[in-house]
Amino acid sequence: MQNKLKGWIVPNSVTKDPNDKILILDAAGNVGLEQVYKEMREEDTGLRQETLVHVVSLYERIIARFLMNGYNVNTGLFYAVPRFIGPVEDGQWNPAKNDIYVAFTQNRVLREEIRNTKVEILGEKADTIYI
Repeated sequence: MQNKLKGWIVPNSVTKDPNDKILILDAAGNVGLEQVYKEMREEDTGLRQETLVHVVSLYERIIARFLMNGYNVNTGLFYAVPRFIGPVEDGQWNPAKNDIYVAFTQNRVLREEIRNTKVEILGEKADTIYI
């Protein structure tokens, strides 16, 4: 699959400068695991669907388990680090005020794909609300 991202030029909403423009992604759609499995099968892996599902599910469980036991995880695709958020009061964890967050950073595999990705600018987007 050729890498190509498309984007629209829009005003930068965090500045008042009318000449300050940013690019927002023209999303190609959403992909779930079924589409991932389909693409994997098309690579002619020789693996059955149930084998692919098992391996991906196992991978997800193991990565999540490492993260929730305090490990930083480096998969080559991403680097993930568990973090705590919220104020700690009286030295106690309070699920109503505290939470666990996992920060993901792109890693080697994604950086290589980024280098091999073409960006197509579609022009100026009509006035719409975006975040």
